[in-house]
Amino acid sequence: MFSRSILAVAVLTACAPALAETVTGTVVDEQGSPVAGATISVEGSRKTVTTDEQGQYRLADISPRDVHIHVSSKAYLHGDKDLGKIEGDQVVDFTLTPS
Repeated sequence: MFSRSILAVAVLTACAPALAETVTGTVVDEQGSPVAGATISVEGSRKTVTTDEQGQYRLADISPRDVHIHVSSKAYLHGDKDLGKIEGDQVVDFTLTPS
């Protein structure tokens, strides 16, 4: 019975989800005006969000691994940032240049 309990704990631990982090920030243009509707994505994942009217975004449940964030919006050059291995919640802001 004791060995079954240890096995059950081992299986549950192995199946437990990895810790997840949150990346938030703001996307603005060169004048500091918010860029609404910009697409923010995490490379190598399906995580994609869109900025709100204030240019703010929130990417939740990001695996704590090497993270590369890409931002794009019509009429602007895209932006990219490598965050490395994230530990804890991060604030990552972008300033986009008109294309």
